[in-house]
Amino acid sequence: MSTKVRGQRGSWFASAGGELLPCVHAHWFKDEWYADPGAHPGHPGHPGHPQWDEFIAAIKASKKVILTADNVDEAGNFERTGYIGIFSVNDVAVSDGILTFKFVERLEDAK
Repeated sequence: MSTKVRGQRGSWFASAGGELLPCVHAHWFKDEWYADPGAHPGHPGHPGHPQWDEFIAAIKASKKVILTADNVDEAGNFERTGYIGIFSVNDVAVSDGILTFKFVERLEDAK
């Protein structure tokens, strides 16, 4: 089964089946685990920034994410190129500024 996913440039969330879910980069996904080192202080991807905190809270609350395909440039900037699927996750944690969680199950493919 596949679900249409719609996002907006610059948003860390996308709509899937009427549900707004956080988007995470395939770049940080390896062997069932996700580990995103965040970003430098002052960047929205840094722990303590309201956008980062809202993002983490949404992952913890829904226990679901949309995995995205991205291009990453030499400076480490991400450009979303598509959506891979919707996954359930658990063991969500942030330690030393690094977001980690385990992918549990692929719930749907994205289209």
